[in-house]
Amino acid sequence: MTSTITSRRDSLLKGVAMLASLLFSLTFSTASSIAGDVLDDAMLERIRDVSVHEYTPPPDGSITQRQVDDFIRVSERAARLEARYAKHANAMQLAKIDAVSEEGANWAEYQWVRSQLKQAAFSQAMNAPPRDAASRHNAALFMANEDRLQVILRLESNQEPRP
Repeated sequence: MTSTITSRRDSLLKGVAMLASLLFSLTFSTASSIAGDVLDDAMLERIRDVSVHEYTPPPDGSITQRQVDDFIRVSERAARLEARYAKHANAMQLAKIDAVSEEGANWAEYQWVRSQLKQAAFSQAMNAPPRDAASRHNAALFMANEDRLQVILRLESNQEPRP
């Protein structure tokens, strides 16, 4: 139980750190006017808006079908919006923020659901048995939606900036 809570806390902290890193990099990239890197005021406002989103995961760590559907809907919208930011180094991340904003979703919840689904995908790829009831539940939801989720998660892994 403690390791599950620690794992969830670590996932949330990683999401917050990723957003902080994006906001930091966007601050400097918008200060420069290098070939299309400048973001408009509306996008900067959306970034500010999502940066304060909060979400408290359920105590058992289980995602719902509604959350999976919302994740898929927002991710598919982000894929369509990515062309808006093609010249920016963080194109996919900006598209996700835009999609979350346009869909009226919660950035923090989106990131948490994403981390749970990535964990389920990784466990499946490694043939690792689920550790607890929430992991079994999340793995079952992942499997039920695998076709759509695999495409989204594969695209994301190809888009994430490398350190």
